[in-house]
Amino acid sequence: MRIGELLNQAQRSTFIGRKTELEALDRLQEADHRSWKILNLHGLSGIGKTTVLRMFAERTSIGRCLYVPGHDGHPSPAAFVQCLLRELEPADRVLFEQGERSQADLIQELNGSLMRRAEEAGGIVVLLDEFEQWVGIEGWIREEWIPSLSPSVKLCIVTRNALGAEWSKGGWNRLIDRLEMKPFTTAEVRGFAEKHGLTEPESVRVLYRLSGGIPLSLSIACDRMLKQAVHGAEISLFDGETPNGLPLEWLGELLIEPYYELLEAACVVWRFDQEILEAIVRRPLSVPVFREFCNLPFVAWHRDHWRIHDLVRKWGVDDLQRRKPGQYAEYRARALQVVQRRESGDTLRSSEWTFDKLALHEDEFIRQLCFQWDGETVIRECAFSDMERAERLYHSFHRRFYRADSSEDRHAAELLRPLWEADPSSFVGMWRDGRMVAFCAVIPLHSKTVAVLKRSPITAPLASRCEEEQVRYAIPFAGMDTDVEYEISGILARSLLILLNLQARIVNLLAESHWVPYLRLMGYERAAWADGAAGDGTIYRAYQIDLRDDSLSARIDRLLSGLSRSDGEPEQRSGSRCPSSPEETVRLLKPILKRFDRLPYEPALGAELSGWYEAAVRSGEGAGLALRQDLLREIERMETEREEEAVYGKILKLAYVRKVGTHETIAERLNLSVPTYYRYLSVATRKLALRMWQLKNGSGP
Repeated sequence: MRIGELLNQAQRSTFIGRKTELEALDRLQEADHRSWKILNLHGLSGIGKTTVLRMFAERTSIGRCLYVPGHDGHPSPAAFVQCLLRELEPADRVLFEQGERSQADLIQELNGSLMRRAEEAGGIVVLLDEFEQWVGIEGWIREEWIPSLSPSVKLCIVTRNALGAEWSKGGWNRLIDRLEMKPFTTAEVRGFAEKHGLTEPESVRVLYRLSGGIPLSLSIACDRMLKQAVHGAEISLFDGETPNGLPLEWLGELLIEPYYELLEAACVVWRFDQEILEAIVRRPLSVPVFREFCNLPFVAWHRDHWRIHDLVRKWGVDDLQRRKPGQYAEYRARALQVVQRRESGDTLRSSEWTFDKLALHEDEFIRQLCFQWDGETVIRECAFSDMERAERLYHSFHRRFYRADSSEDRHAAELLRPLWEADPSSFVGMWRDGRMVAFCAVIPLHSKTVAVLKRSPITAPLASRCEEEQVRYAIPFAGMDTDVEYEISGILARSLLILLNLQARIVNLLAESHWVPYLRLMGYERAAWADGAAGDGTIYRAYQIDLRDDSLSARIDRLLSGLSRSDGEPEQRSGSRCPSSPEETVRLLKPILKRFDRLPYEPALGAELSGWYEAAVRSGEGAGLALRQDLLREIERMETEREEEAVYGKILKLAYVRKVGTHETIAERLNLSVPTYYRYLSVATRKLALRMWQLKNGSGP
């Protein structure tokens, strides 16, 4: 066995999904001359196009497939012929070694050889990879070479973007099937993780958040999780200044002037157009520059706006926060102003702009939402014929929360059809490719719907007291296809804001806690009086929001009030606080250290110490950034002290500043037993707190 065979085996062992693409290649191979077409397989770099071609070639009978790489480009038709020649069987090569021939003769001989092989094998598929590199001979291939082929020779042309306008003229458009390769779904990410030994649900969530379902990024993220043996936010594809997990074709475009300033501005907002970017960077943009920016591979058009790809946006925000936290804060303030103007001027769609405002918040839940399906999802009311699908989605989504693994209890699924009959407009579904992938029910509470809700122990407490508590709407039911759960998370979050455009008191019921931070962010509070329980003991917790006198948009405005100041106006904060003793400083410092890197962006983290930094608050810099600078300076001073003391500084630096891995990993790195390490960590935290107390009370080192 050769090394190449070992590599192929390794690739096969971790290959998942791509059923649609492989089936399309199979159909291409089996098509007769009457249905001859070119298959244009396209998708961004790192999505797995070449891998699919190799898997198809490997499982195809010898002689029925010819793979032509394009990474070096083909500067001339002769170079292309030579490349094909290298892929031919030895018997075919002999034809080209018998004396000198003109280019025309070589092409004729080549086509004849391809035709003979196609007839012998019952057809042949030629796979032209990385076709965007073939720009020098693209016209020749389209106008001369392909028309000279026999229909028994099938073609698959692989590109980053779909074949362009020239392939839509002269009848070509009718002979081309375009198939875009999409990122992996949640189910495929789960399968990939399991093949690599990562079976915990949290691992799948982290992998999807880090990779966006892009196979290249997924492979890197999975490798880091396995090496670091940690499943949490400490893992990143974007260490330092290098976005290692992004597709290769994007890396060269990220730092190009004048686009980088526009990239920084576009990453701050959820969606943008030219006017929004101009308002953020505070200068006019020429139309050519804006159009060129929007043509970058990580910028996409979605119905009525442009958006930065989720992965690039996350990297761009993190990079801007690290390098220029003041500029980042200023961009957010300007973005809020322009979004508020859009909201007030677009009365027909004002509720749609509410999410644009909320997206400016630094909440971690918001940062992890995925929007890659936003332009491909249709949202509409459900028909009665959709209720069977809704029941399945509800049951499959909630099954993981059931107390009994083998429970036959369908919880409240049997209420969905009666509720639809009582109020058909209550159910809103989300469709992709003609298939419902999620739904949500916003139930107006009147006599008919309340009577139905009283039938289930899950919703009976809510139904029994809704009139007493003056609740007019309930959101007790939602469901989704768990195979695409993370792909539609952003769409669900945005849709909920639109559905909450109601002047009423509303109660939600949740059997799981993942969405609770989002509800809290919008202003929901616990409503224990409406808690329900299924027959198997699964608890459904209730949360309520009162929008009778206060719109959701107004609540979010207050949430972002720190951003809405005008240029140069310092952010005013009341109630500055200071710890009253070294012991209190120790208590306050422990949670702050765990989120050390978030200090400049989450004001609440350092609120208890804000009295130490009143000057920074008045200047607009913010207490968090100043606190982080002081902590880092003291930790570095601890590192330079005598050896028995320096270990405390090293522990704090590795655990909280550099975040190199788990505490166990750091203990091993420092040659300490785990119990000893934790004792040292506790002492180090106390020493740092004492230094900060002394520094701020006039007795510091």
